[in-house]
Amino acid sequence: METCPTCGTDRPGAFCPQCGERRVEPEDRTVRALIGRLFGEVTNVDSVLWRTVGVLLVRPGRLARFWAIGRRRAYLHPVRLFLLMNVVYFLVQPLTTYTGYNTPLRSQMERQFYSDHAGLYDVVRARVTERLHVTLAAEDLHPDSLARPVYEARWQSEFRNYEERFDGLSSRLASSLVIVIIPFLALTLVLLYLGRRRLAADHVVFATHLMAWDLIAIGVLYLGAFVLLTAGLVELMGGEQAFREFLLSRPRLAVWFEGFSELGSMIPFGFYVFFGLRRFYEDAVGAAALRALVLCIVYLALVLAYRFLLFWLTYWQV
Repeated sequence: METCPTCGTDRPGAFCPQCGERRVEPEDRTVRALIGRLFGEVTNVDSVLWRTVGVLLVRPGRLARFWAIGRRRAYLHPVRLFLLMNVVYFLVQPLTTYTGYNTPLRSQMERQFYSDHAGLYDVVRARVTERLHVTLAAEDLHPDSLARPVYEARWQSEFRNYEERFDGLSSRLASSLVIVIIPFLALTLVLLYLGRRRLAADHVVFATHLMAWDLIAIGVLYLGAFVLLTAGLVELMGGEQAFREFLLSRPRLAVWFEGFSELGSMIPFGFYVFFGLRRFYEDAVGAAALRALVLCIVYLALVLAYRFLLFWLTYWQV
C-alpha cells in the first residue's frame, strides 16, 4: 500500500484518509491538466468571492449569521474579505474627492473637526519653515537675505515637496491602520448587548463585515457616484483647474463640499447597520434603531480619532 507524500499515512485509495491529498496520476502531470486545474481553481475562487461580496452588499448581517451557525465553506473568511476590500478601497480612493480613511495633508490642516483645535496648520507651517531653513543653510543662505517674494516662492516649493511625501506615507500607513477600528466597534457591540449570550467572536465578525462593507460600498460604490456628480460640476465650470480655483477661493465651501460627501455616506451606513442588527441580533425595530444610532455616533468618533492618529504617525515619520 502506498503512503501519502504529504502526511505519511497509508493511502488505500485515490485520496488520503488523513489529509485528503489526492494521488497524482500520469495524466495529471500534463500541461493540459495544469492549465485546466489552474482555470478551475481561479473559477472557484472567483465564485466564492463574488458570492461573498454579493451577500455582503445587499444582505446586512447575513454573512455574520452564516459564520455563527457554521455555514462557512461557501464564503470568504471575514478577515480575508476585509483585507481584500481594503486593497480595493485604497486603489480607488485616490480617484475620488472623498478623504475617507486616507486623509491628505490639506484636509488634515484645514478641513477636519480637530484641525483648528489642534493647531495643525501652524504645526505643519512650522515644520516646513524648519525644513526650508535647513535647506537654505546648506546653500549658505540666510532667510533674511532673500527678498520676500523669493522666500515665499521657496517656502511654497518646500511645502509642495513636504505635502507629496506626507500624502504618500499617509496612504501607506492608512491601508494598514484602518483595521484598528474593528476591535473598538466590536467592543461597542459587546456593551450594547451585555444582556445577550453572545460570544465576543460574534461581535468581532459582525464588526469586520461592517467595515468590509463600508470600504467597498461607501468607499467605492457611493463615492463613485459622487465622483460622477463632481465631474458634472467640473464640466459646467469649464474644467478641473477652474473648479479647483473656485474651491480654493472659497475655503468654507470646500469644507462644506467634503463634509457633505462624508455626512451623506452616513445615511446608507446607518440603514445597513440597522438591518444588520435586525438580522444578526434579531433586534426589534426600536431597539435596532437606537443601537444603530449609537453605533453610527461611535463610528464617527472612531474615524475622527483614527485620522488624528494618522496625522501624527505620518508627521513624525516625514
